Amino acid sequence: MSESIGIMEGAFFVSRGELIQWINDTFQLNITRIEQLGSGSVYCQILDSISPGKVNMNKVNWKAQLEWEFINNLKLLQQAFLKCGLNKYIEIERLAKAKYQDNLEFAQWMKRYYDLNNGANKEYDAVGKRNGVAPDFAFGEKQIPMRAARLNEERSASIRRRSKDKFKSVGPPVRREGRTKTDSGIKKSGRSSAVSDTKKDAKTLYEYIMTIKALSEAQNHMNDKEKLQKISEVVKNTLKLKIFDKSTKKDLTDFEVNQIIEETGEGY
Repeated sequence: MSESIGIMEGAFFVSRGELIQWINDTFQLNITRIEQLGSGSVYCQILDSISPGKVNMNKVNWKAQLEWEFINNLKLLQQAFLKCGLNKYIEIERLAKAKYQDNLEFAQWMKRYYDLNNGANKEYDAVGKRNGVAPDFAFGEKQIPMRAARLNEERSASIRRRSKDKFKSVGPPVRREGRTKTDSGIKKSGRSSAVSDTKKDAKTLYEYIMTIKALSEAQNHMNDKEKLQKISEVVKNTLKLKIFDKSTKKDLTDFEVNQIIEETGEGY
């Protein structure tokens, strides 16, 4: 029966308001947002009303506030689906994020499945099935101020970036005591800038060499220690011979070379 509920079914045109009213009236609840269904508890009760005994209602957490608690409820629902012979896959991780669109679509599917199976038994005691526990859906209400705060922060950051770009200096820099100063602040000295550029080149070189190493592992005539020593030797020689500080036209010192190798080789 579940396989016949396609994307163009009337179920997927049921509005948010209709779903919320149906859930509250049928199961004596007081949800106000679709996101609150992400806890999984309501889905469990809907299925229990259709197929009593398939969902372990004693394990359903009606006070769930955290994502891992939602996941536990949704796993109970998935187990019940299997007991009912339903081949519907539940995207537990997505529903547990308590996002609007994912839960809207799943709630629409559940409503359609409910209707196709003639709904709940007339004697179904929704409150009794919850063992008298008062459901807590406060987590759904907390998302509103949190989302507003995040949007305000993103808006403020955008304004700061635009202001910074607006007043950024476009004139030529003025050299003072070996430093480069502009209206936006003091830049690094020429040598520091060259060392920074060299680090980027060294990282690129490391990635290239490690790729060669991976491709040549079929020719396993050296152990790992010998290979790493060889790679280190190639990098050091390349840095000394090919990459130098353009501001002074002098080779980098051994200390600077070793420092660059340590920093760029951390991930390898």
